[in-house]
Amino acid sequence: MKPGYCHLFKMRDPLATRPWRLTVSEDPRWKTMMEEGERGEFSRWLMRLRRGEAEADPPLRLVPAMGGHPTDVMWSTVVTVVVVSQRVVDLLKEDGLTGWATYAVDVRDKKGQAVPGYYGFAVTGRAGSRDLRRGEIIDKPPIVPGGKPYQVLRGLYFEGDYWDGQDFCLMGSTLTIIVTERVVRLFKRHRIRNVEFIRLPEVEVDVEDFKIQGRWPPERE
Repeated sequence: MKPGYCHLFKMRDPLATRPWRLTVSEDPRWKTMMEEGERGEFSRWLMRLRRGEAEADPPLRLVPAMGGHPTDVMWSTVVTVVVVSQRVVDLLKEDGLTGWATYAVDVRDKKGQAVPGYYGFAVTGRAGSRDLRRGEIIDKPPIVPGGKPYQVLRGLYFEGDYWDGQDFCLMGSTLTIIVTERVVRLFKRHRIRNVEFIRLPEVEVDVEDFKIQGRWPPERE
């Protein structure tokens, strides 16, 4: 399905400080793999959870690393992990939104007491990788006095305009969550907080990030 980019959004962590930010450090598997030097395998498993390609049995244990209270959407010190409340799950089902799934989590408070009613959030929809040949290069002034000017690539577009049409999808092999306008309207209507949305043509990324990844300048056809 050819995407209408003005009606698609990047869903992202607002980096708020008041909501809980969870950590997986209390999960028994994490501890074991860290002791055995197999952190990479655990990280790959978390990635498969995010992509809806694995199960969490027993549930992934999570505790707050910072913040003061739980919210409907909670992010993690490990970028692969996003947690949503039963309320969010019910709203997504009621609205018939597609491209998502859940996995089992065991959320505990700072005292180690169970906090029920939360799920790990997986994204099963798919879109193409980011097409770096498209978008506008914009010169930006220094962020701080005496700093250097820099460039950003403005606009996020998919290779081959590939998008499977689902309401939630991941961009290529990345963790970037793309959502439709239906998702944004639902979250705003029900005041689901601790999440930000930005239209894809307005997404800006520092060109230096792509240079570090060895992806800049992009090859031209």
